[in-house]
Amino acid sequence: MATNDKDQALLDLQLRQKTNKLLMLTGMGAGIISRTLTSPLERIRILQQTGASNYANKGVFQSLRHMYAENGVRGLFRGNGVNQMTQAPFTALEFYFYDVFKNNLFSTDAASLTYQQKMVCGGLTGMSATLVVYPMDVVKTYLTINQK
Repeated sequence: MATNDKDQALLDLQLRQKTNKLLMLTGMGAGIISRTLTSPLERIRILQQTGASNYANKGVFQSLRHMYAENGVRGLFRGNGVNQMTQAPFTALEFYFYDVFKNNLFSTDAASLTYQQKMVCGGLTGMSATLVVYPMDVVKTYLTINQK
């Protein structure tokens, strides 16, 4: 009977590992899609926050027109490659860490977690993912505002 318990434990471990990989791949896909679709808006936000003179006192649509007129479609997505290099791992880590914290911090069934427990898992997830990815975010900001 002990052999059956060991076999079951091994199967459970293998299933968890496959689930973790699937969570990370799903997170990466979600991050890539969401950031690509919002990349022009992210670029405008960063340019306006950093005080780029070409974008001062312009609204979103004026900024988009100016960006397109200056560099075409390519200008709308400048810095998006680095954006993907930060967002894809960040979202993947969010999916993964949430599942890890949810399953390891609380002994109750995952479906019956209280709002407070979910908030703890979410907070720890955000802190963990940010800690890992933050240095790359600085590079992304630099490449987004670099006009060359």
